[in-house]
Amino acid sequence: MSESLDLLSTARLVGHYRHAELASFAALGARALGAEGGRERHYLLRASASHGYRAGLLEAVLPVSDALPRPESLTVAIDTRIDSALFALCALGDAELVAGLCDVYYPMLLASYAAHLERCSAYADPPLALVLRRCVAELEAVQSEGQSISAPSAHGALADLEDLLSGGVRLGERR
Repeated sequence: MSESLDLLSTARLVGHYRHAELASFAALGARALGAEGGRERHYLLRASASHGYRAGLLEAVLPVSDALPRPESLTVAIDTRIDSALFALCALGDAELVAGLCDVYYPMLLASYAAHLERCSAYADPPLALVLRRCVAELEAVQSEGQSISAPSAHGALADLEDLLSGGVRLGERR
């Protein structure tokens, strides 16, 4: 088990996760409106709603204290590559977007949550650990749904996206 994070570091990370979830909620919701395939449109709407749900879960565990930054000032991107990847994903065709979410973007989010779970304090962080586990389980369900409709031919268009996020980008690591 890694060393636990202090309260401010935890708050910043949760804010970064919340930013990624809110940005994904907005981007995928808007992108779903232009989707041509019914299955893909339905999936993108479901994925967008899922991001909104997780953003709400994360907001609930942002600490509130006069000594800490306000939740809205903590909800910021940690790395511009993550927002760039989301923008690049939404520019892809419907099938490639679903494949990119499932094969590249969601694994990055899952790795970020898993790394933070390893650093949660058994004494101070039980509510946060519960929320992170819920985020992981919910995200894995959305990923699995996307994989079930994703065409194998769509996976080849992801090289640029993988290059953008190369080096194992996680939401908890500034580059």
